[in-house]
Parts: sequence; C-alpha cells; structure tokens
Amino acid sequence: MMGIGAVLCGDAAAKLHGNAEFFPASICILFVIFAQLAANTYNRYHDEVKQSGDNVDAHISSHSSSLTDSPFFLKEISTAMLLLACMTGCSIAAMGGWWTLIVAAFILAFGWLMVGGTTPIIRTPWSPLFTFILFGPLTVISVTLIQSIHEASPEMPVSWFDVAPAIYLGLSAGFMAANCNLASNYATMTQDIRNSRYTFTVTFGRRVTRIVFLINAVIAQAIMAISAFTLHLDHPYLTLIVPAVCLAFDLYIWWEMRTLPRYRLNEVSSLTYINLLLMGLISSIIAIFVGMPDDSHMILF
Repeated sequence: MMGIGAVLCGDAAAKLHGNAEFFPASICILFVIFAQLAANTYNRYHDEVKQSGDNVDAHISSHSSSLTDSPFFLKEISTAMLLLACMTGCSIAAMGGWWTLIVAAFILAFGWLMVGGTTPIIRTPWSPLFTFILFGPLTVISVTLIQSIHEASPEMPVSWFDVAPAIYLGLSAGFMAANCNLASNYATMTQDIRNSRYTFTVTFGRRVTRIVFLINAVIAQAIMAISAFTLHLDHPYLTLIVPAVCLAFDLYIWWEMRTLPRYRLNEVSSLTYINLLLMGLISSIIAIFVGMPDDSHMILF
C-alpha cells in the first residue's frame, strides 16, 4: 500500500499539469509491487539465515515441513520478484530514458541497505529517514517525470512547471511514509528489544515517537495545503479535501497509539499504510478535476 500510494501521488502530480500517461503509471505500479515483494521476502530470508528472531515473532517456523517456510523458498521467491521488477524496470527505462537507470541504482542500493548486509537499516533509528526518501521524493518525482517526458523530445529539458507538483507531493508522501515506519516500530517495540533491533522507538521511546509522528502528520498536510495555492490551481479549495481527510486520519491514528493496548498496536501500523494509499488515491482522483487538460496525443480512453 505504501508503494502504490506513492506512485498514485506521482500520477496526481503529473495530472495537475496535463502530463498524465496511463501506461507508464501502470508499469510503475507493477514495478513497485514486485520491488517491495522482493525486499520483504529477502528480509525474511535474511532474518532466517542470521537468526535475528523476527520470523519467530511472526510465528514463522524454519522447522516446518512446509516448503514456503524454508530459506530456500524465501531466497528463490525473492530472486523471482527481483527479476520481475527488473523486467518492468526495463519497460520504464525504455519510456523514460537513461536517467531512470540512475534512479534504479538508487532504489537497488536503498533496498539492499534497508534489508541486507550485516546491519540492515530497518534495524536502526535511521529507517524512517530512508523510508522518507525512498517512498517520498524519489518515487513521486520519478513517476511524474516518466509521464511528463513520455512524449517529449529527449533534448527537451524538464522545467520547474513540470516538477513543482511532484516536489510538493513527494515531500508530503515522504513524511507519511516515515510515519508508516514509525508506527510499525511503535507496534513492535517489545519484540524489537528482545531481538536487539535498535529502531527509532527502541532508541527514543514511545512518547518521542508519538510526538514525531504528530509533527510529521502536520508537516505533510501543511505542504499539501500550501501547494494548493502556490501551484495556482483553478479550484484550490477542492484540493484541500486531501490534507483534511489525511490529517483527520493521522490524528485518529495518533490517538489510537496512545490508548490501544499493546497487543492491538499492529492495527495502528495497518492504518498508516491505508492512509498513505488513501492520500494517493484521492489526490489522483481530484487531480482529474483541478488539473490542466490532458495534452497527450496517445489517448487510450
């Protein structure tokens, strides 16, 4: 849901200035699904090999007779998902040009640092920052540019006019994605302490995590609200629906973080994923009505 929400934010940014392209956006959604499946499955494989304890907490037994619980299966399915991500990535590169290869290198490096190596970033306090970059500006701006230059000449430089909506939405989505990470750390604090995962919540405590979560929520929606007027949209007040809904949702999540018993805190992290997906979906729909007319020559519908 995080990845799809971020891609939809990029699609919304492209729609605002009439640059939406259905096919590139669809390929980007497929890419982010395969890439996240590859990273998540490799994370489980890495945990099984290093015996870090997370799989045990998730009630995944390496001694099960089921093939799907074996390290071999986890490694192979991760490789398969990575190959599918590479296949869709090649399609994106064919449409976007050489610069997409640089983005792909960043995604591969960030993904490896997050879930691989001797100390995966997801086991450190720096995880929310990496999540902010990966699911925020990097994804949203890239998705917008792929659509913006799909029909443009390779020699045509990208202007601020095309990139500005993506920067606003990318920063907003980044703060929302960081909150997804914080909520996940918040819910698994007890298990993380047991498994020596020095996450943000383990390092700074639940109270600080709640404060940072609330600050991120306010900043994310403030950026969305400001962009509605600085981008000179025809109906800026209509776009305020998105920050209003998402901020209300975030406030509800923040309150649940304070009041829910520990055994139900996993619900909190699920709600943050839904909120980011909701933000991308509503933004993409509203952008149809407040954005400029589509200037594409390749009309599918």
